Amino acid sequence: MITKFESYAKHLRIAERIGQFHHCGEVPSGSEAYNKPKVLGTVGRHAIKDVWEDNLSHKVVEHLDSEKVAWTSIDVVCISYVEESFRPVILWIGVQLESLSIEDGTKVARSCQEILVQSGIINVDVEIRESLVTPLEGPKLLVPTFSSDPTVDARNPLTPTLGLPISGKLAPCSEGTGGFFYRRRRRQDDNKTFEHKSPSAPRHEVILPGNAAFRKFLESIQVEIRGKALMIPYLERRIAKVKDVAGDAAEKERKKAGDALAEVKEAMGALNTFYGDVSTRWASPDRRVLGHVVYSPPIEFGFGTEQYTQDFAVIEIDLSKIDGTNFEGNIIDLGTKIQPDLFTRMVVHQTRTLSYPDASSK
Repeated sequence: MITKFESYAKHLRIAERIGQFHHCGEVPSGSEAYNKPKVLGTVGRHAIKDVWEDNLSHKVVEHLDSEKVAWTSIDVVCISYVEESFRPVILWIGVQLESLSIEDGTKVARSCQEILVQSGIINVDVEIRESLVTPLEGPKLLVPTFSSDPTVDARNPLTPTLGLPISGKLAPCSEGTGGFFYRRRRRQDDNKTFEHKSPSAPRHEVILPGNAAFRKFLESIQVEIRGKALMIPYLERRIAKVKDVAGDAAEKERKKAGDALAEVKEAMGALNTFYGDVSTRWASPDRRVLGHVVYSPPIEFGFGTEQYTQDFAVIEIDLSKIDGTNFEGNIIDLGTKIQPDLFTRMVVHQTRTLSYPDASSK
């Protein structure tokens, strides 16, 4: 079957649909023919929600990969004509344009439905369509690095650590602080707080960092660069002072000052490169979109027994920004501004009770 699917002013080409709720699309005719509009919705209470995130989604992905299907997206949704009250659940698989014939699409759709049946899911259709997926623009968040990296302190606002400066894309001057990260594998049926909204509703996107924080961030890199530049003549004078002086002490001074000078010049080069990258690739707010708000209650003053102000939002992070390659868990980046011994004394009275974390600690 080849038909046209109309949803929110976008026309998607349907390659194949298999299932008990399947019906052929109606080809419009006449002088004022138009495609019957359909509505795309989220899945309510359904058995597939109990197994999809745990293992069923992985089985579908592995099967598509084994069949060399050039898939672009996999979603579980409800689709129906606007005037229909019943909306069947559909495993919606997007494939690259002209990458799958009708015959192959039928075969893949049937095999995917067999996987659903094997997992006890018998009332879900499988629909394969041609689609393009455009991820959020902008680079992935940076990986926290070692203390020997010249950019270790400068890069902190662009790493997935705690306490990051975020703001709404539509209100970039109103900033807040990013809290902890968590992964939601499964939602209980009575959890109304995180109920999905209609995919047609506009998203309230969140950027990292906000505009003011980004300007401050760029300035902080420049401050570091200027600080390194000030060290160069100082170290050169130290080297010149012992240039023709003999003895072990002078040799030791020459080596230490020379090593420090080389380190400063290396750091300046790395920081200048880093500044150029950040000021170009991260400059536009569109390229700093972290995700979108999925829940945000009204601000409430005098909340709870302690009379705090309740003001928070739950943000669904785009997976192109954070994944297993750059996320180490809910950690605080201590940086290098405070030496380990000073930090340890600040935290505890007995240094033996605290082991200062190294760069590899999670």
